Amino acid sequence: MAHAPDSPQLQAFAKEYGTDRDRFEKEASFCIHCGLCVRYCAEVKKKHAIGFINSGARREISFIPEIAAKECPDCKECFPLCPTSYLQAVYVLTEALAFPSSSSKSKPEE
Repeated sequence: MAHAPDSPQLQAFAKEYGTDRDRFEKEASFCIHCGLCVRYCAEVKKKHAIGFINSGARREISFIPEIAAKECPDCKECFPLCPTSYLQAVYVLTEALAFPSSSSKSKPEE
């Protein structure tokens, strides 16, 4: 709850289990390492475009640029699974840095 206090899914769990969200110090939305996006991409889509890197406190979600540049622009089915919206932010950053030709295609021409 401290990492994603505004997440509707986490608020529902807090209510269901009688957790008081006020007892947690509010922080910005971060990945809560639920792994839903990683598992969905690997097990359902069989693309393996998302994975965990590092371990312990340094663990984070990462798109594999070589795969994500080909597979993700037309998919993005993992986005609604993310309870914190962190995944979308990581994707936009990865898209801008690692495969800029793809991000320029998605923007309307002026």
